[in-house]
Parts: sequence; C-alpha cells; structure tokens
Amino acid sequence: MDKTDLRNINPDEIIDLVLAEGKAVRKVEYQPKWDRKQGRYVVTRQAIRSLGQALGGVGPDITNITSTNVLFEVLGLVGPEYALRNICRVSPCLDLIGEVRVATKATANTDIGAGEESDLKKIIYAKVPINLRDHKDVYPALFLDEDRKQANTDLMGDAALDAALALALSENTKIRTLIEQASAVAGGDWGSVNPIENIQGAVSTIEDACGYEANRIAAHPYVWADYFGSSYVRGLYPTAWPSGKVFPVPGCPGMTGIKDNSMTNTIAVVAADRAAFVHADGPTEAEQFRLPMRGADVYLIRHWNQPYQAVSTAAIKLTGVHA
Repeated sequence: MDKTDLRNINPDEIIDLVLAEGKAVRKVEYQPKWDRKQGRYVVTRQAIRSLGQALGGVGPDITNITSTNVLFEVLGLVGPEYALRNICRVSPCLDLIGEVRVATKATANTDIGAGEESDLKKIIYAKVPINLRDHKDVYPALFLDEDRKQANTDLMGDAALDAALALALSENTKIRTLIEQASAVAGGDWGSVNPIENIQGAVSTIEDACGYEANRIAAHPYVWADYFGSSYVRGLYPTAWPSGKVFPVPGCPGMTGIKDNSMTNTIAVVAADRAAFVHADGPTEAEQFRLPMRGADVYLIRHWNQPYQAVSTAAIKLTGVHA
C-alpha cells in the first residue's frame, strides 16, 4: 500500500522526495513562504503542483503513478477552488483535535498618567473546541485495467481535476451551511438600492459589537451581478469584472468579495475573517491500492476539515439583496 500525508512533510523533505526520483529541481522555486494568517511557513499551491509535475505528473499511462503524484496534483488543483475558507480564520489541525481561542472584544486603557497604574482588564475569549474525528471527506478514484489499456486521454489528469472539484465542493458546502446561520438583517435589492451603503451598515454593526474589522463578503454570483450592475458601483472598477472567486470589492476599501455558487442567491454574508468563523484544516492524505479480483487500481484522497462558529457578533447575513 502506497500512502502519503503531505502535511507531515516539511518543504526540504518534499524537495528531497523529488530529487530521490532523479528529477532536476531548482530548490529556490519551492522555498516556503511565511503565511501570516496561519502563523507558519507553507509551500504555495502552485509550487506543490509544479512538484507534482516534476515527479512525473499524470497522463494516460497510470501504471507507474503513485499516491504521491496524485496528492501533489490534486492539492495543486484544489487550492483556487477553496473559496469560502477565505471568510474564516483557517487553523491547521494535523492531530485532528485542538482548541482555538478568539478574543470577543479586547480593549486597552488610554491616557494613563505618569506613575499611575492602569486597570487590569480580563480578556474574554470565545473558545472553539475542535475535533475532526468524524469530519473526513473522501474521494475515491477507480481505474479498471481495461480503461487503462484502452486510454487515449489523460485519465489521471481528469480524475485529479474531478477529485479537486469534489473536495472543494464538500468543504465549501460545510462552510456555506455554517455562515448562512449568521444573524439576519434585512437588506435591500442591490439592483435598485445603494449596495455600498447596505454593506457599510453591516460593517459598522459588526465592528461596534466585536471590535474586529469586517472585511469579507460572501455571496452567490446573482448577488454579485446585481452589485456590479448597480448604477452606484459602475465606474468604480475596470470594464471587465474581477477574475477568480476571490477579489477586492470596488467601493468598499479593504473588503474582499467571495463568489460561490452554493450560497443562497438572495443573501450576502458580511464577516470579520479573524473572528466570525474558524475553519479547522486537518491533514490531506492519498492512498493507493490494488483490487486484483476486479482488475482495478484505486486511489483515495482524504481531507479532514470542519468549520466552527467563533464570535457570533462578527458576522451578519443581509437578506433580500437579490430579487
């Protein structure tokens, strides 16, 4: 059985893995970068996919493909599809269990005079217990010997893309279910009212309540169509719409928009990404085994993950924003 857990391999070991395959790799291309949000060094998704290609990539002939190849390829493809995790504080959880503490509203003493003592203030934390034991997403890919022998297309490439989309859909669906439970506030149809004022009203409410910057909006494409088509917004952005699923929101400085088709098409969720929700991101594993009686190779991709609510006042659901 060939089994690989990428999250337990440090960047240097990844390079060594490629070198052990006899591939020429320039180490500088895969240097880890400091991720302030996660508080650790990470290898970029693009570098991961490049490493997968350096390991041999995927193609019609799957005879010599290992779970390592599949894991690198899937993780490289899935990164851009993990859209809704951008509304969360992402917390790595390799041991499947842990706790995240988020301050509910920290305040400082001001204008303390010389020689005076400041008051001691107890910081109140929202404690988010994490247990990923029963929160595992699994994507199986089965290849019959007959399919492999007759293949004239990129079998594994298609399977890797399918796995990436399926895993992203599973994660996004979990997050969407959670964030749509945020406190509801009546908005207005963004096709007719001023959507910027609508959003700023929610921003002010959140920041007054919890002290964190409200800097994320998640919505269905129909909602964003109303936003960008609004006469209040047109002229604030270039002719073309922003590309990708995550983008700056014109008219709302510091705000990041998130587009996801799984969301209800009449609402928009405004949130502070550091406080409202925590997404526990567990390990991703790949495993390969043979079913000789069926004449088939099986590749499994597993990803442990689960979103949790942290500070309830750090998110608002605007309703009725699309007619």
